[in-house]
Amino acid sequence: MINKKGSGLLEIVIVVSLVALVVAASTSAAQLYLTYSMRNINNVKAGYLLEEGIEASKVIRDRSWITNIQPLPIGSTRYILFQGGTWTPTTTPSLVDSKFVRTVQFNAAYRNPSADFASTGTLDPDAKLVTVTVSWPDPVTKVTTTKTLSTYLINLFDN
Repeated sequence: MINKKGSGLLEIVIVVSLVALVVAASTSAAQLYLTYSMRNINNVKAGYLLEEGIEASKVIRDRSWITNIQPLPIGSTRYILFQGGTWTPTTTPSLVDSKFVRTVQFNAAYRNPSADFASTGTLDPDAKLVTVTVSWPDPVTKVTTTKTLSTYLINLFDN
């Protein structure tokens, strides 16, 4: 009889330990899932900010290539702000959603002998290579994450 009572207590201790282990593992997995979900939210927002930066550059171009795009120094960094109902390139740094820094660079565009865009060749005065960069601090890794998107803008309206 004494052995049966002791073995029942041992079984209860083992079951309680296993339940505690399962609860601890589930809690850790849920915390990891939430951490990666929050990081993914920032990646998605950064992707939308990149697209918005390209579209804003097109709006700036459409208003006037000669006034808004052509005078910008090659390779200079600009920040784009939505002010007064339109997009404006500025040298004043600003944060988007109190976290993201979005910059735009307007670089020279070159064409090869086949008239395709290339990294070297003949300078095309009616085209610019636009590079939008979005960066933000990652709260988990404590480093800055950066995403970049580039495209060519053409002086479509000759304005």
